[in-house]
Amino acid sequence: MPATKRTNTDEPDHLEGSLRVPKSVLDGCEAGFTAADSHREKASTQFFDDTALMALLCRHDVVLFIANMRSAGEKQHYVLVLMETLFQHLPLPYRVGLLYDIGCQTERSCVKWGFLDRYIERLTFGISVFHAFGHQWVCQIIYHPRKRMGFGLSDGEGCERFWHSISRLIAYLRVCGYHQHLYTLDRQVDHAQSKILENLGAWLLRRSRHTFAKRKAAEDVLRECRKAEANL
Repeated sequence: MPATKRTNTDEPDHLEGSLRVPKSVLDGCEAGFTAADSHREKASTQFFDDTALMALLCRHDVVLFIANMRSAGEKQHYVLVLMETLFQHLPLPYRVGLLYDIGCQTERSCVKWGFLDRYIERLTFGISVFHAFGHQWVCQIIYHPRKRMGFGLSDGEGCERFWHSISRLIAYLRVCGYHQHLYTLDRQVDHAQSKILENLGAWLLRRSRHTFAKRKAAEDVLRECRKAEANL
């Protein structure tokens, strides 16, 4: 008979290191996303050298770095390499907010195993808005970007928008040669960045109006509740 994995159900729940979410909640998030990932269709390493891409974008949806994934599945070391590369290009005082589908698990690994230990004090983890609803309720309270200081109205879904913009290339990139693959992606990223820079003024205006509307709505709610701000 195959061996079964034993779990110690008598182990009391606790916080791991500096994390603010209990171990049981993080285990639940990990189990949920592991199950979802097991049903995702992945490119076979038998036929493809590069199975997928992972990108790091700024909050303006400009691509900063892209990594070629060479494993069947989204391994955590790709995220760590992208973050390491980013910090090597930033001045020492700069702080970084990372919005990632499983940001809670990435912070857990960093705290537990010492990954990115040189930068951990300058790094704030969050979960992208769309994927936050797949996390445990307690995890959402801590890691949702609307509840974490520094993220503003950023939703962390810039990668999804970028993948959608180049989705028409999927069929072509599966059959083209390796160097042609890299050249096509490089040209497409350069074109996307040029378009974003051209429209950056309009983007800033649109986001500013959205921010002011959100602020006004919040101030109206505060006035209507007739409670002192200190009590709230």
